[in-house]
Amino acid sequence: MKKFKIVGMGPGGRDYIIPAALQAIHEAQILIGAPRHLNAAAQYSQGEDKKTFTYKANLDALISFIRANRDRRIALLVSGDPGFHSLLGHVVRNFQAEEYSVIPGISSFQTAMARLGVPWQEDLTISCHGKPFREIRHRVLKTLKEGRRVILLTDSKNSPRIIAAELLDLDIGDRRVWLGVSLTLPDEEMAETTLQALAWGENAEESPRLCVMVVQ
Repeated sequence: MKKFKIVGMGPGGRDYIIPAALQAIHEAQILIGAPRHLNAAAQYSQGEDKKTFTYKANLDALISFIRANRDRRIALLVSGDPGFHSLLGHVVRNFQAEEYSVIPGISSFQTAMARLGVPWQEDLTISCHGKPFREIRHRVLKTLKEGRRVILLTDSKNSPRIIAAELLDLDIGDRRVWLGVSLTLPDEEMAETTLQALAWGENAEESPRLCVMVVQ
């Protein structure tokens, strides 16, 4: 049986996919990923005949498909870096370490902090995907009180506006905020604002929902 590869696709733009990832896509006989990753891979491997499997939260079917095709070269495509809030955890629970290899990717966190031009090794990084912000807000509060930044991946249920309102309810005062949207893509935006403007400002309703949110 062949090792399958878990390939980090970076934050979105082709220039931010590392060469090893592009090579894995080129060598693969089967590509697995979300529709946007498969569409991107098709552009990177034009003219190559590859079988595909579309991943849409069907984890059991995904694992079964990989097991049934272990005699072929498989690349499992994931956003950002495979080790951060991605499918790697699910793979680890279902396969032995010698059955797969991991190709790292540039994360949206890395990209956002690079845009700000600041080091971030002391900052708190949190994904808000699939969990109520109330469950993590005291970790966020503690970090901000220590003078460190908080970097969050937001979603539709934990939008920057909702997070800003939650933080202001904790009486931490107004704070500077940066929102990174569509990082590395043509419509990329890195906007600076404040908690109060996000929560209650005139354009609060128009704030993005899916982005990297940096609070200082």
